[in-house]
Amino acid sequence: MITSLLAADQPSDAPFEQIASKFLGLVWALSGWVALAALLCGAAVFAYQKWTMQNSAGLGALGGVLALAGCGAMAANLINWALAGPTGEDTAGSDPSAPVTDAGPAAAPDFSWIWPVLGVAAAGGAMWAMIRAMRARSAARATRAAQLERWNQGVTVLNQVAAAIVEAETDPGTVLVRPLMLDLTDEVTADIHATYAKARALCPARVPDDDALITSFVQAAHAARTAFNRADVKARSKAAKQNKPLR
Repeated sequence: MITSLLAADQPSDAPFEQIASKFLGLVWALSGWVALAALLCGAAVFAYQKWTMQNSAGLGALGGVLALAGCGAMAANLINWALAGPTGEDTAGSDPSAPVTDAGPAAAPDFSWIWPVLGVAAAGGAMWAMIRAMRARSAARATRAAQLERWNQGVTVLNQVAAAIVEAETDPGTVLVRPLMLDLTDEVTADIHATYAKARALCPARVPDDDALITSFVQAAHAARTAFNRADVKARSKAAKQNKPLR
């Protein structure tokens, strides 16, 4: 009896423990949302790079750090939830010899497990979106690099044709070696300037994004070179038949 009275006079730590437990639960919940936000931000960074076609090392590093931080925090939340149990209550210290009292009405079902599940699903979705964005960005960079390479080849061919036309029109020896190159009434010679003008019209200052426009320009540049070579062969052949010295 005396022991019971003394125990009743001692202050209980139950309210403090309940407050601490709720506070820790709130902290873990907030950290879970922060982890999810970090994952989503990382995915957003990679998606932004894909949309803008920018290969920035700084943005890539930022996205990777956010993704790793989000994964780490999410893993910590899952470990804490697994150790604490579905309800987060420690039942190991219960006293089996304590008298059984009426527990009152049955407690409502505990659905706290749904938040970690939703967090894992959201994290998985964010990671999937991030991986897709990275793959799409890599594929877009490879496609653009191939387009630029083809475009530069077409520009090189067109510049060679332009230099050859200038040489044929300004070289005094053209009158003796290939005078037909100066005769714009000849169909083959006129075709040089027509195909060159067409290729030049398809060559804007900025490389287009449409692959069809790039293909049209490259084909036009090669057509101009073919026309020049055909006219050059015809002019030299005609000059040789007229017994004029060849260079």
